[in-house]
Amino acid sequence: MASFLHDLHNNANNTATDAIRDMVIASGSRNELLSFTIVHGNRARLYTSITKWQDGLTGQNPTLQNKFFALEGELIHDRGHIVELDIGIFGLPNAVTIVLTSAVIAAALADAPDIGVMGPYLVNAPDAEGVKTRKLCPVPHNLAGLWLMNDDGLTRQEFFGTVYPVIVAEGKEVAYASLIQFMRQLSVGTPSPINVAERPTPPPRSAALSRKYLSIVEAHFPNLRPNVAAQQHNQIAGALGLIAAQQQSQYDNNKLAREAKSKTTVEGWLGEDDFLSLLNLTNSRNEIDLLAACPVYGAMAAAPKALKMARLQSAIDKVLSDRGMEHLVVIVTPAIFTIFVSMKWHRLTPDSLTSGFLGNPFLFGACNEEATNALNLRA
Repeated sequence: MASFLHDLHNNANNTATDAIRDMVIASGSRNELLSFTIVHGNRARLYTSITKWQDGLTGQNPTLQNKFFALEGELIHDRGHIVELDIGIFGLPNAVTIVLTSAVIAAALADAPDIGVMGPYLVNAPDAEGVKTRKLCPVPHNLAGLWLMNDDGLTRQEFFGTVYPVIVAEGKEVAYASLIQFMRQLSVGTPSPINVAERPTPPPRSAALSRKYLSIVEAHFPNLRPNVAAQQHNQIAGALGLIAAQQQSQYDNNKLAREAKSKTTVEGWLGEDDFLSLLNLTNSRNEIDLLAACPVYGAMAAAPKALKMARLQSAIDKVLSDRGMEHLVVIVTPAIFTIFVSMKWHRLTPDSLTSGFLGNPFLFGACNEEATNALNLRA
């Protein structure tokens, strides 16, 4: 804001008109959300996002070329509208205006809010000084809300009664000196030196200009986008879909875990050590070979604990039936089954795998291994 403060005593401290205009144009081209005030009829209105239209290589718009535009009023609630600005707002008037100091103006309005003209004053008048400002002045973001309390802009009474106390309370008198100096000139009557001859008016309708400012507003206020509801619905749907996918994944993992648990392997049933002993006793390389030769091991592994012995009994009965040996009865007792699953039995040759499971009816009884092998070889 310091660039807009004009020093009557040291011109070296002042910023040239062209430089100020270029800075405003640059800010507009970058879509920076900057607000300014322009006075007409002694009412200071708010103008946001001042831009200079400059055609590019495509989309020529000769009716807009090199003209200045801004949004007047509040940007939301459908009260902001595009207006065209005169380039003269950047100029610096030749005349110097003698006005009272801010403190004196504020005190006078506090005592008599409806006080009329305060001036004109002569040079060297008490509590007065000469000032010169442009017809355009920036408004800080923290004051813009106060500025928009009145849809038709602020009067000097409203500024010094509402806005100026906030500036003082925040200790911003020096930082906002250009704005205070600008508004002091409204006290000298109508028209004040900072009044523009004509209030900025809307330009002829232009789809390109409307799209330009719509993009600016949407960039700073995403919730105002026309498709914001659809985007929010899509975000909600996406989040719900993600939750559903995670729940489905968890369900599938639990299901696989349950299925894996239900498909107990022989190794999982007997344990690693006893399983290795079983492979050695049956002369099998792995569980696949074991189950191919003796499927009953898989049946026992998959059966509940209370039915494992029954599965073994059924397998023995089937072997005896297949061999026409129904007259031979082999009963698997709990003691025999315990010995069986503990690998405390003798099955040292491939004969049992060759002839079938439990081909030797005396497998679980006391036996002479040498005699048994000799008999097997003879058979």
